[in-house]
Amino acid sequence: MEPIEYEFLLEDMFDLNKSLSRFIIKLAMARNDVLYVHKHLLKLTEQQPNNYVSESFYFFKLGISHLREAYMLLDAFKNDNTVKSFIEQTGPENQEMYSRIKEVNKNYNSNIVGKLIKPIRHNTFHYYKTGKDFKEFDMSFMQELLKLKGLETGIRFTGEKVADAEYTFADEISFNLQFKTYDGSFNDNEMKRILGDLSELMTDFLSFSDYTVAYYLTENESKMRNLRK
Repeated sequence: MEPIEYEFLLEDMFDLNKSLSRFIIKLAMARNDVLYVHKHLLKLTEQQPNNYVSESFYFFKLGISHLREAYMLLDAFKNDNTVKSFIEQTGPENQEMYSRIKEVNKNYNSNIVGKLIKPIRHNTFHYYKTGKDFKEFDMSFMQELLKLKGLETGIRFTGEKVADAEYTFADEISFNLQFKTYDGSFNDNEMKRILGDLSELMTDFLSFSDYTVAYYLTENESKMRNLRK
């Protein structure tokens, strides 16, 4: 299918003084981020079904990080009456999806969000701590590395340039530290289960955000113009 574009002025489509507009804009941003990562992760998984380290692991961490922030966005607007009223207009199926996401958010300390998504998101974007937290973090990191001192790892070259080097040791250390697999007990089935849980959460969010944003745009269709092929 040939791409079709609709254009509109931002101020025509969105009343920027209203919380609903700000919510829809942020929801669309989060949807794009999660979608891009989700699509790329699925492609990598198909190409290398049993390779969970290197590029696949990076996009896994990135996907989890975006999903965590997306859930925080929904939590930020959960008590906004205008947003709640709008979501109620989108129909029972979308409301049910929203309720499922809220339930995961509410109980995140005891589910995959608290046990996996939150710490991975934190570790992905924080390489080291500074200031008063530096010494404690540095000592903890050293102790974690010492548990992995028997890890057999290395480096891989895909070309002749320095930029062609893949620091396999860095990804394997990151993977093992993240999943606490100091004794090599982590297996493919466990990773597949985690990927399945993550994919389900991503799918729920994408379904909700797609429908919610599309509903808003459809309701304001008259403000679009310049249809182009």
